[in-house]
Amino acid sequence: MSPSCPVCDGEGFIERPCPKCQSIMEDCGTISDYYDPYSPYEENKLGFEDDYSDECHHFLKCTSCEYQEDYPVRIMEQRKWDEFYD
Repeated sequence: MSPSCPVCDGEGFIERPCPKCQSIMEDCGTISDYYDPYSPYEENKLGFEDDYSDECHHFLKCTSCEYQEDYPVRIMEQRKWDEFYD
């Protein structure tokens, strides 16, 4: 199996409190989804260096105070997901 993002594949979720108001932030998908319709399928569209190839960047937004952030999720082999989320 090839490495993938457990959040994108529905095997996990992001539950992060907003650093400004402490409300739970909403995962609005990957950052690459906001560039163009084909960007999720194009490698290095965002210009990330190889250091970022083991991360999937998600766009988080607080629905209470409108704070936004880029949240990296580690890409891993599917068999390791259970270890990561235990």
